[in-house]
Amino acid sequence: MVVVLGAFLALVINLARAFDNKAQLQAAADSAALAGARSLNGTTAGTSAAVTMAQTLMQRHNVETEGITVPASDLQVGCWNIDATPATKATAFQLFGTTGCTIRHVNAVRAPNGRDGQAGRNGPMPAAFGFFLGRSSVNISSEAIAIGGGPCESAC
Repeated sequence: MVVVLGAFLALVINLARAFDNKAQLQAAADSAALAGARSLNGTTAGTSAAVTMAQTLMQRHNVETEGITVPASDLQVGCWNIDATPATKATAFQLFGTTGCTIRHVNAVRAPNGRDGQAGRNGPMPAAFGFFLGRSSVNISSEAIAIGGGPCESAC
């Protein structure tokens, strides 16, 4: 009975922490993507400024008591297809430099982050009483894409 109660307690604590961590990561991703998108202006300097601004804003947030870290290489600028439907949403973002996504069409910033142990990111969330659940840690990730308004040619 004590083992079952311990396992249930561990599950509840870890789920609450995981949801809280996810919310904190999402807030950081949202603010980073929005800040980056505001820097887009149709120039190469604007794309560099967008990545720098997104990384700066991301690092101003915390997950639990740990500062959020994300390498600049994880932050991406590209083109968002505004006409995307729910069925085509997965392919609505194209990286800058791919076919059809020129510097003048760059209008979006993708800001992923996580407690997933990927290079340059925060380590996984330690699981409280993980021995009851058979896991010592939990991977959590988040992502946001924000659209800004850079200059565009007539056929956007």
